[in-house]
Amino acid sequence: MRFSKTAFLKKLLLFLQESGTKLIHFFALCIALLLPELLMNLLDVRNPGISLNLYVKTAVYIVVFYVEYYLVLSGEMLRGRVDWLRFFGLSSIVTVVAMALLYVLWIENIPELHSLRDGRPGPPLEFPHLVPGHPETPPSIPYMVGNLVMILLVIALAVAIKTSAQLQALMEKRHESAMLQRELELARIKSQINPHLLFNTLNTIYAMVEINPAEAQKAIHHLSSILRYSLYNITTLVHLEKELEFIEKYCALIKMRLGSRLNLEMDIDVGQMGKTEVAPLMLINAVENAMKYGAIPGEPIKIMFRARDGVVNAEISNSYQPAERARREGAHIGLRNMRRRLELLYGGRHTLDIRDTGSRYELRCSIDISSPPSYYNSK
Repeated sequence: MRFSKTAFLKKLLLFLQESGTKLIHFFALCIALLLPELLMNLLDVRNPGISLNLYVKTAVYIVVFYVEYYLVLSGEMLRGRVDWLRFFGLSSIVTVVAMALLYVLWIENIPELHSLRDGRPGPPLEFPHLVPGHPETPPSIPYMVGNLVMILLVIALAVAIKTSAQLQALMEKRHESAMLQRELELARIKSQINPHLLFNTLNTIYAMVEINPAEAQKAIHHLSSILRYSLYNITTLVHLEKELEFIEKYCALIKMRLGSRLNLEMDIDVGQMGKTEVAPLMLINAVENAMKYGAIPGEPIKIMFRARDGVVNAEISNSYQPAERARREGAHIGLRNMRRRLELLYGGRHTLDIRDTGSRYELRCSIDISSPPSYYNSK
């Protein structure tokens, strides 16, 4: 097996990063558990100062937290896969053991638990009697109740952090799954866009070969530019001016075939937004349908693109023969793909209004292109 220095360094950096994160979490937990006990100890007028008992109690709380986090809470809480009987049983055992340990530390008065208020060991704490009501007997019930409350709070903290970590992991997993599904759906839509465009264009050139071979050669040149654009720019953002130039070339190709039968009115004005990046092939399906069904003598096909203040507006309208209605309804796959693609890429940043009056088809679309579409922006 070959030794890869790069792979080793990556694993080492990942290990150090994870270790550093866990170390930061450990110190944060120590501070969170130690601070309340420290404040209560300093405010105790009977025994002010800092004692070793304080650190022992904090150590017990930390052990309780990690036992709960890594051993007891081993199931997936967000998906109902936690054995709650096991959880409450083990948590009860952990609580009893911790309480017993704290009680032993309190009742036995270990000599090492000296006062450190002056920075040097002092006399051990002495409780002459453990008789209820004796004036020097330490208040055992409040002491143990306080410890019990702290242990329960530590367990609740472990549950909250564990749930939060699982929730974050679940959200990341769902986000990755949604992105994968979006990529697959976009790939499916793109695979339908290119053949659809190619077949329509080849039909155009086929009709021109016998009528005007010279124009057919120009059409093939236009076709090569169209295919190059649609094939190689499908997964990357393009400038708005390039996208509209592509649409103009496509319209010119159709114009070469239909000649005077095509009454085309184009109005394109992008102002200062020509270099704004957009998703490719956004509205080509609408233009294709207008050319396919709107070439009626005397009836104009109107195509307008305007870009201002980060928004591009498009209006496409064409007439069609009532006899074409049935065939037109069977050719809506391109428009469905266009609508779905806009939803995936621009979401709530676009509006699309399509109206069919029975003899004329009108499409109005507005897209906020001030920032990249979500699919490209998330890569």
